[in-house]
Amino acid sequence: MDIIKLSQLGEGNTLEYKRNTDALDSILKSVSAFANTAGGIILIGIEDNGTIVGVSDIGKIQEQLSNSILNRIKPPYNVNSLTQNKAIELLKLNKENYKQEVMEQRELLSAALKKLPFVVKVYPSEANFILIKTTDANGIYNKLLEQKIVIRNRTKEQLCENCLRITVGTPEENQLLINALNF
Repeated sequence: MDIIKLSQLGEGNTLEYKRNTDALDSILKSVSAFANTAGGIILIGIEDNGTIVGVSDIGKIQEQLSNSILNRIKPPYNVNSLTQNKAIELLKLNKENYKQEVMEQRELLSAALKKLPFVVKVYPSEANFILIKTTDANGIYNKLLEQKIVIRNRTKEQLCENCLRITVGTPEENQLLINALNF
């Protein structure tokens, strides 16, 4: 069916018109709804009355939609293949030394974090990261970003309100983090 015939059908359970391509959330909700039901078609560049208004750059919109969808479904801690290969190589070379250093640094970092007045709880960890509950995760996250220190703000995750995820780093990296948190 061509776009003219589609536009004449009118909106319904399997057809929706979207003119405002700046509001990708609205479009993504329709994509999600159609994916969870019998499928459907979303026409971008159509007025509510069915008039085709055109889209100035369909390639740009396709890219924006694709990126928005991928950003919502990609694993939160994706790692590229080069990094994965290097990590495997390092683990093979110094597996025990690396594990021991991470474990030692995790304990030192946990102890230092527990001393900070805004840290409510440091959750037990056997991984290379620590989850902490704070009094103001968003504020702390933003202050660290200003200092070019990147951690994960988990406050929007279910059961993680005001929580931050901190990767255990080298002794130098961990000390920089603790120094930055003493504001």
